[in-house]
Amino acid sequence: EGDILNVPKELQTVRLRGEVLYPTTTRYDVSRGFRNYVSSAGGFSDQAGRKKSYVIYANGNVRRTRSVLWIKDYPSVEPGAEIIVPVAAPRTLYLTILSQNSNLRRDSRINGR
Repeated sequence: EGDILNVPKELQTVRLRGEVLYPTTTRYDVSRGFRNYVSSAGGFSDQAGRKKSYVIYANGNVRRTRSVLWIKDYPSVEPGAEIIVPVAAPRTLYLTILSQNSNLRRDSRINGR
């Protein structure tokens, strides 16, 4: 009786999922950027793949974080967006090289070289 129900035409939230400390949904604010939204979720976890982070927009489009040298270009955030921070890939290359090097040393000692 006299109540008015206002239904927004587009989502006014941003959802954060993945390797953030507190995955959450928060209200969209035009003045906030990608890193600010991640900070509002407690920041990146220790296992976060920061360079592989991406945004899924309400219309289904996806933009990923780009990196040139040490500079990261995070995607813009829009209403209804979802920020995804995946798990970082394990750093196995260095360990593989160390393992191969120690195997070569062991083999050379066994073969008397």
